[in-house]
Amino acid sequence: METLTMNQPPDHPTLLNMPYWCWRVPSVMVLPLPADAYELREVQPDWFEVRERCTARLIWSGLGPASITVSPAPF
Repeated sequence: METLTMNQPPDHPTLLNMPYWCWRVPSVMVLPLPADAYELREVQPDWFEVRERCTARLIWSGLGPASITVSPAPF
């Protein structure tokens, strides 16, 4: 089984950043696991999927670009 690390600092959540849509408002989803628990892949040109590494469960699928980051601030 893969060992996951905690985000550093540990109280900063993982964020899935998705493309801007209407009115140039960013779309962000808070993810419950550490950032290294997710895999982001471009499965077709400009089409991305985010999956949990351990289970391969699909978290998000859509037009990119997308990124997985650790929040710069706790919340």
